[in-house]
Amino acid sequence: MKTNEYQVLDSLVDYYLQILVKRVVNKIKSTTKAAMSSGDDSGLRSVWDELCVQVQDERFDEWDLLDDMVSLICEGEFDKLEGAIQFALTFSACEKYGEDFDNDCAYPELVSDMIKDKVYDYAMNFENRQIKYYLERRLTSDDTWY
Repeated sequence: MKTNEYQVLDSLVDYYLQILVKRVVNKIKSTTKAAMSSGDDSGLRSVWDELCVQVQDERFDEWDLLDDMVSLICEGEFDKLEGAIQFALTFSACEKYGEDFDNDCAYPELVSDMIKDKVYDYAMNFENRQIKYYLERRLTSDDTWY
């Protein structure tokens, strides 16, 4: 059983992860349509829609490019946080991924992975008309839409 201190830390980390997910999603949504790899006929309106489709449908065409973009956005958002919050997130990420925690080091890649996991969890359950239509169309067609 976790001590009260760990419960408080977990609550604080969860709170900031929610904020970070919202920030990252908003940045992805504001990414120019020119960055999309799906064609105009896909019906998808944003890079966020495209990311959600790939997460939900496990069709990882151009996945590395999207994944790298999300990682960079997550790292950028982490870098904007106050030191104490970075410290708490770093400690939590080390605990989650089984890494040794060092008070003198930040682990932006590790924290980025933790944020990214939450963004992808959100993307897995995100729906809008365009995503729903695209996925339904994929299920009823043998054509490749990427």
